[in-house]
Amino acid sequence: MESYSIYNISKGERKKAKMKGKKFLAFALATAMLAGGALSVSAAGVSDVFNGNYYAGKYADLKANVGTDEAALLNHAVTNGAKEGRVISPILDVAAYRKAYADLDAAFGDDWNAYVDHYLTYGIKEKRVAGVLFDLVDYANKNADVKAAYGDDYAAIAKHYVTFGINEGRPGGTIVKEASKPAASAPSNNTPAQTPGDTQKPQEPVYPQGDPTLAQHKHAHEDFDWSVIFNEFKLNNGEVASWPDWFIGNVKTPTCTEDGYVEWRCSDPVYREYKDKDGKIYKTEVIGTCDKVMRVVWPKSHKIMYTSNNVFLLAPTCQKEGTAKYTCTSCGLQISETLPKVNHQVEFDKTVAPTGCGKDQYGYDLWKCIFGCGYTEEKEIKKVEHQIATYDIDVVESTCTVAGHATGICSKCGERETKLLALKDHNYWKLDAEGKPMVGTDNEVTRYVDTYKEDDPEGLGKETRCHKEVKLVVCTACGRIDQVDDSAASVPCEDADKNGWCDFCNHKMDRNHTNQVMPYVVGGVLSDKVGQ
Repeated sequence: MESYSIYNISKGERKKAKMKGKKFLAFALATAMLAGGALSVSAAGVSDVFNGNYYAGKYADLKANVGTDEAALLNHAVTNGAKEGRVISPILDVAAYRKAYADLDAAFGDDWNAYVDHYLTYGIKEKRVAGVLFDLVDYANKNADVKAAYGDDYAAIAKHYVTFGINEGRPGGTIVKEASKPAASAPSNNTPAQTPGDTQKPQEPVYPQGDPTLAQHKHAHEDFDWSVIFNEFKLNNGEVASWPDWFIGNVKTPTCTEDGYVEWRCSDPVYREYKDKDGKIYKTEVIGTCDKVMRVVWPKSHKIMYTSNNVFLLAPTCQKEGTAKYTCTSCGLQISETLPKVNHQVEFDKTVAPTGCGKDQYGYDLWKCIFGCGYTEEKEIKKVEHQIATYDIDVVESTCTVAGHATGICSKCGERETKLLALKDHNYWKLDAEGKPMVGTDNEVTRYVDTYKEDDPEGLGKETRCHKEVKLVVCTACGRIDQVDDSAASVPCEDADKNGWCDFCNHKMDRNHTNQVMPYVVGGVLSDKVGQ
């Protein structure tokens, strides 16, 4: 096929030079034909990536006219919103996704569900990024429960995010863009000022290291996204243009057997630098144009008409691989693809009622694989309670800190069942009308805390040994302290019998004093009172 120039042609004519060949996408295009009848292969759609609050929140006219009705908003998105170029999902800008990929545009037309299904099934794996607003892979990796539940099922992951994750403020999903390359520095035209009497003469031109014709510029294609070269030209910073202004060259469209190409000539100016003996640039001049010719290969491809008359699909099942066959409308070649096996797909079959209360007599909902392979799943397990009159076997009584247990026998099936017994109440000596422990002279536990006073009443140059009386309410079974009264004042220690120990707190009279932290707190344990 002959090549043609696209230099100085109109924008409309340029668009005619775009790629026509497309890639076949089996699951998004046809109906599965199985032995014994036809069966539609389930596919994802706009509803899997749609959130009504997000959609209405972006467009005031929708919120005013449609309100917050999820079904009405979804219908508007599929019927009008995407066609109008509106962003209908927080995960994928479906209109932008269509616009960026000519093969999908030709295959799906205005079928917005098909674009969503393609992105979730193939686009993520093919690293198609145009129109993507939320990274589902990153979301799954940063939410272990989602990853464990759905694996690589991106339709399910998307559904989880728009249903739960977006409201729960879960982490992940951020699109990380590659850092743009720094712009080439502009050539310097400054000439250093010379002082009077300076007779230094300019040196001969000194070229930068390497090829001097390429030293002062970079080629425009370095910042160009070539993945969309044959559709809409899109710069890395997100701006969209028709053909780039710097494009001067030829295009050769591919055939079924021969690659085509896009070829252009770099038209950047080339500078020459003059440096002095210190290596400083004192003069720069344009000496010409780069004129380097560069080429991007436009791969050969067959031309396919995606119609029911040109596609034969034997859908895969959980047991067998499938086959997709179609014909190139250019060369007539019969093309065949093998489709991998799919996971089991189950549907509700029946409810099995429990036959008794035995461990093997439970009921359940039975689900069967739709492909007839015999695979089943039991869901929503249903059980009948045991009939046990008393639990009086192997009884271990509870205490106020450790739960006991007892075993009973079911009168229906004869199985044994063990249950935990409730904790007993704490054992206090006296309770008030509300059942709370009381403080009184007949139920208190008295302890002393070692203290001291800094005065020196005896003039001996020593600190006065003191103690403070603390009153406690304690459980006699486990020793738990329920109340602490440390309001008493410190009093000097006394040793009437001269044995070297205080008659009240039983601390040494000649002890070394420190500021003592209160050792008795509510919730603590007074071990020497356990069992009294």
